[in-house]
Amino acid sequence: MLDLRDLSVSYGNISALKNVSLKVEAGEIVALIGSNGAGKSTLIKTCAGLVPPSAGEIFLNETNLLKQAPSRRAALGIAVVPENRRLFDDMSVRDNLQLGAYSQRAHRSKMASDMAEIFALFPRLEERQNQKAMTMSGGEQQMLAIGRALMSRPQIVLMDEPSIGLAPKVVSQIFDAIVQMRAKGLTVLLAEQNASASLKIADRAYVLELGRVTMSGTAKELKESDKVRKLYLGGGAA
Repeated sequence: MLDLRDLSVSYGNISALKNVSLKVEAGEIVALIGSNGAGKSTLIKTCAGLVPPSAGEIFLNETNLLKQAPSRRAALGIAVVPENRRLFDDMSVRDNLQLGAYSQRAHRSKMASDMAEIFALFPRLEERQNQKAMTMSGGEQQMLAIGRALMSRPQIVLMDEPSIGLAPKVVSQIFDAIVQMRAKGLTVLLAEQNASASLKIADRAYVLELGRVTMSGTAKELKESDKVRKLYLGGGAA
């Protein structure tokens, strides 16, 4: 579904991504793990059209995304859950969700049923649907950010550090929801520093270090890698 080919991105003289190639097949959860500054957020932003690459190609179902504006990429089926959520703080939960459907105007008649599915996934949002986003907890805001992305009826959801700043119990709820999303046919590229939680739910994974893919394989293979266990799983964790 998503195919990155030799992607490079620079910020001035600083190289953020260097010849990165990866694939995400339909119906997969693919984890992109690495430390802070590895280039994970840059990769997500480049796929969304927010950062221009200096070289390489990005395809979504054989459509060259580099020829598409960010708004067009959303209409083609890419949804982004950005780092730090980027909600409309002074708007209600319901209004934030409705704005998520903006790129899919042809499906406006199904907005109510789509919102009902999100409330089923995150019951807390239904309870708080008239509350302003700024007054919610970090975990509730993350649920809202995911729900807003799902309102666009995406084919693939790009998630940038969804667990950041959240308590372990809330992280578990968020990752359980990601598994439910896959069960409904969605595809997810999950960029995360929390390698342990990511590898528990992912089908495959890539390790990004200083802008380069240094390892890839099934989640099981990476969990069993001595290097991954030492650098990202706390030594002997599995």
